[in-house]
Amino acid sequence: MTNTTTTIHEIGTGSCGRVYDLNGSIALKRARPGQGENLWNDFLMHIKILSALRSKAGRTIDVLVPEAKGFLTETNEALWAQLEGEALRDGGGFDEGMPRMGLLSERILPVEREVREALVGAFCSEAQREDVRRKRENEDCLVRVCLGEVDAQEEGRASKSVLRRAGTLQTTFSLRNFPLTLSKLDRAPDALLDPLTPTHLARNIAETLALLHWTAQCDARDVEFVIGGKGTLSNSAPHCHPPSYEELAALPGPTSTITPLFMAAYRRPLHLWLLDFNQVKLITMDEQGVDKAVSAFFDNKPKYYPRPYSGNEKMEALWKVFKEAYLAKSEDLTDTKLPQMFIDKVEEKQKSRMG
Repeated sequence: MTNTTTTIHEIGTGSCGRVYDLNGSIALKRARPGQGENLWNDFLMHIKILSALRSKAGRTIDVLVPEAKGFLTETNEALWAQLEGEALRDGGGFDEGMPRMGLLSERILPVEREVREALVGAFCSEAQREDVRRKRENEDCLVRVCLGEVDAQEEGRASKSVLRRAGTLQTTFSLRNFPLTLSKLDRAPDALLDPLTPTHLARNIAETLALLHWTAQCDARDVEFVIGGKGTLSNSAPHCHPPSYEELAALPGPTSTITPLFMAAYRRPLHLWLLDFNQVKLITMDEQGVDKAVSAFFDNKPKYYPRPYSGNEKMEALWKVFKEAYLAKSEDLTDTKLPQMFIDKVEEKQKSRMG
């Protein structure tokens, strides 16, 4: 695959904004027209979730969140003029009419070339492979962890949303936002699943969801879980984030703060990442809040969470892992019965959906 780079180029898009790489280390998520408030909510929830992950309970979860660096508005005229000038110089540019409002954060590096080649070899038809390798956008490969998706028809195309924006759902292979559905696991390359097994992913996604519910106290609506490369900044949480001053001061003296999680992740080329918080809302710590969390669980698309009563043997096994991990983590976060209520309501709702 080519390795052509520009100073600024688009690496992703969504309902809230378009995402651009700023010279390989910082990502700019620029708001679409009318989406400024949603992007601001993205920034607020991003900060709140980062804080939860840096807590003592959060630092034991094998998940990363990009560092949030700042929020830009039209008042940052000089910086916008510089960015827009660089984008035009590099032959890309921003879409006309986009407001001067953006979120700056750490860029999640794409999965390495070896993994991209393995994905192409496993899932792309031979007739399309050379074309896929030539396309610059396929270098920006993050893998969506769709443990609740079993649709085998998704094989041979990467993202329904990409094709839907193009106005067609033809069979077109793309590595951008590649959906690792349950039906793909048997053929997924070892380079992808050796460091991050389905069981490992299900457990850490469950623990992350518990943290979002009971520490960040939010519904986690429409968040995304992806496999990506390393972060571009040295202080990505939680692998490299140290204990607080208060925790360190309570120690008797020089004490190792290097955790097993840090050692496991230190040289690993792939990581589980959590991103996209523009639709996240706060919830109350009562049954009404649980109901909102259950609604968000089922509304997330694609389906990152395994489902109970699915009739699929693999998904049933992953749901058991997910459920046990969610409840175990929740015991460290709250002494209420709300986590069990959440699981019960998810199972009840899924059972009613399955008839």
